[in-house]
Amino acid sequence: MAKSLVIVESPAKAKTISKYLGKEYIVESSVGHIRDLPKKASPNSKRSSIPKDVSAEEKARLKAINDRNRLIRRMGIDPDNGWTADWQIIPEKEKVIKSLRKAAKGVDHIYLATDLDREGEAIAWHLKEALGPEKYDYSRVRFNQITKTAIIDSFADPKEIDLDLVKAYRARRFLDKVIGFELSPLRNLFDAPLMPDELEGFDMAILDPPRSGAAAQCQMLAQSGIATIAMVSCNPASFARDAAILIESGFRLEWVQVIDQFSFSNHLEMIGAFRR
Repeated sequence: MAKSLVIVESPAKAKTISKYLGKEYIVESSVGHIRDLPKKASPNSKRSSIPKDVSAEEKARLKAINDRNRLIRRMGIDPDNGWTADWQIIPEKEKVIKSLRKAAKGVDHIYLATDLDREGEAIAWHLKEALGPEKYDYSRVRFNQITKTAIIDSFADPKEIDLDLVKAYRARRFLDKVIGFELSPLRNLFDAPLMPDELEGFDMAILDPPRSGAAAQCQMLAQSGIATIAMVSCNPASFARDAAILIESGFRLEWVQVIDQFSFSNHLEMIGAFRR
């Protein structure tokens, strides 16, 4: 009988769970995340040359395209082409993924037993993608206590990866990159009073309403010249309050999504987009 591979996040959990499951299971750990967006552009990426015998306007246009493409390579995501992402193995985790691939040889089934939260769901998804989504049969197992009963019960009723949580993780990770590379001057503004003139020239602002003074900040954003606002909130009531301010100021709600971040609690997260 072929063994099954179980992947958890913590090496300490791996040892304990291995004792409960028995010899039919190989239990390994990912030690957290194994993939991420690149921290910088590839050193092998080349910039398109600009012909010398073109007009000044054409040179400016080509330079803008080059700058945009360089920014996309640095971010690792392409907002202009369906938000395609360049997920890469984290350099420090090369040995870990190599070890996991070795452990997966000869197994038919892989159980992804990462943590219960959104990051855990994302790690499970990354592991599946890195090991080969079509190469093995995968199951997602979840437990909120490391006891023999909880472990055995979870393996008796395996589930699928929650793609809604994965989408929420991807959205937040992409927004982190957009803030870092395209909206970096906004990084620290939400911990200080916002003035409309500080926001001139930006196309997007990220709000986190639970922070102090969010209503006032929202009013300042509404008075600025920006055209698009993406709002992320961990509190539906706060989202509704601040959305009302934006709508009264001439924005329209393009879309909104409610994410149940933790299936065993009432922790909700709301993501919405507003446009003038």
